[in-house]
Order: sequence, then structure tokens, then C-alpha cells
Amino acid sequence: MRIAFITVHGCPLRQAGSKDSGGMNIYILEMVKRLAARGIKVDVFTRHHDSLDPQIVTLAPGARLVHLPAGAPSLDKNSVYELLPIFAAQMRRFCIINRLSFDLISTHYWLSGLVGMRLASEWDVPHVTSFHTMAEMKRRGRPEELEISQRDASESEIARAAASVVVWTDDEKEAVVNYCGVD
Repeated sequence: MRIAFITVHGCPLRQAGSKDSGGMNIYILEMVKRLAARGIKVDVFTRHHDSLDPQIVTLAPGARLVHLPAGAPSLDKNSVYELLPIFAAQMRRFCIINRLSFDLISTHYWLSGLVGMRLASEWDVPHVTSFHTMAEMKRRGRPEELEISQRDASESEIARAAASVVVWTDDEKEAVVNYCGVD
């Protein structure tokens, strides 16, 4: 089995606590290592976050990180939305050149979910997503932080198209059911 993890804005090698980097990055890195230890091949796709990033980094035997160019490395996650078609095109190109095919796409955060939803449809493979945070829940907890207008509709579209949505709490499950209309 080979899985494509997509984490457009969250490179698992970035220092937790630095810009746009935290628990999701740690979770992805640890999950990928555990999958690889069970013999599952994993390619993690993220944007270049630093001009010195090598394109490919081995994370564990059978698991690697692939940095793809899509906009300036210094962009914050809210500026990445417009670059998602470029990221998807770079991922397609990398997979064609390297003759890669996947049995499953796993996406993390709504930006990655949009890319995964489209590629899963093109490649006819299941797409599993985890939002890690959702716009509505974030507004409740931090109303001063504004989200881009496309986020709410995108989360609903991703949840409805995904084969499965992974949630970690009952509150998150309730949010997916109530705000995305899926169960």
C-alpha cells in the first residue's frame, strides 16, 4: 500500500511553535513513521517553506517528505489558498515523473483537503481527511481571528466528498455533522 499525505502549509519537519507550525505537524510526522514501520509506503507532500529545503527528505524507511514549489516560501497559510492549483499541478507532475500511484490520499487541514479532493477524483482513489481545526469552531474560540471567506464552504465540500473524515473529539464530530452536513 502507498499513501499520499498532503499537508500544503504544515511541513512536519518545521519546529513546533514557529510560524504556522504546531501539533498537526507533530501528529503527521509521528503517524507517517508508524505507518512506515508497518510496511506502508508514505509520501508526504508540502510546500517549500524555506529556500534551503531539499526537495526530498527521508522521514523513515519507506516514508519521505516531498517539498513542492508553490509561491514564496515565506507565505502564511491564509495566503496559500490562491496557490492550491499550482501546488496540485506540481504534485501531479512529481507523481508522473516518478511514476507514482497511490492507494489512498490522506489530507490535513482544509487547504490540503481541497487538493486531495480533486486528486482523489482524478486518480480514482479514496480520500480521507482531517481538518484539525474547523472555521466555525475556531470562530467560537478565537473570534478575533478572521478566516478567509472560502473556508466554510470548502470544509463542507471536502467533508461531503471524502470517503471518511477523521475527528478527534465529540465536539469536532458534532461540528462536522452540523456544519458540513455529514455523519
